[in-house]
Amino acid sequence: ESALSRAQSRSEERSLASSDFTGLHNDAYFRSFLEREVRSRTKDGGDFSIIFLSVDNLALLNNKFGKKTGDEVLIHLTYLLGNFLSSEADCSGFLLFKAEGPWFALFMPETGLEPGADVADRIRVAVAQSSVFLTHVTVSAGVVAFDEFRNTSGSAEAVAATIHDAGMMKGRIAQKKGAGSIYYKVDESDFSPLENFVLVADPDTMN
Repeated sequence: ESALSRAQSRSEERSLASSDFTGLHNDAYFRSFLEREVRSRTKDGGDFSIIFLSVDNLALLNNKFGKKTGDEVLIHLTYLLGNFLSSEADCSGFLLFKAEGPWFALFMPETGLEPGADVADRIRVAVAQSSVFLTHVTVSAGVVAFDEFRNTSGSAEAVAATIHDAGMMKGRIAQKKGAGSIYYKVDESDFSPLENFVLVADPDTMN
C-alpha cells in the first residue's frame, strides 16, 4: 500500500468519524467509543454517565425559520457547550459527541447518575440564559450511568447499545415532559404497563 493510499484512507476515516457541520465525532464513532468504555469499566471498575440532550422544538424552528437556521442553532449550541466545558473546573476530561439526529451526547468519566444530572441542569440554565442564539432556545436532556447497567448480560457491544438507547429514551421523555426538562430517574408511569415501551415519539423526526 502506497503512502498516498494510506493518507487517503486516514482522511476517509476522519471524515466518517466527524459530523458534517458541528465538527464533533458522530454517532457511529460515539457508539464505538462507548463500547470500549463499557469493556474497560466491566474489567477494571469505575463509573461514567452520559447526558443526551437536544434543542427543544427544533422541528418547529426548522419549519418557521428554515433548516439552515436550525443547523445554525446546533452549531451555536456546539460552541456554547464547548465553552461551558472549558469554564467548569469539574468538567475536565468530559467529551462531547454528536449523537443521532439533532442529539448531542456528553460523556462524563468517573461521574455517577446524580452528579451527571446536576451537570445537565447547569447546561440547561446556561443555554436558556445564553445570548448567542437569534431566538430563545432551551434544551432538554436525559442522563444515564453505567452503574444502571453494570449487571446487564451480553457483550460490551450489546451493553453499550442498551446504554445508548436508554439515554436517547430518557432524553425523549424529558422533551415530552416539557421544554427545559431533565430526566434521569426512571418513573414506571412513563412506560406502557402492557409492553414496557416508552410512550413518546421524537418530534424532530416527524414533519
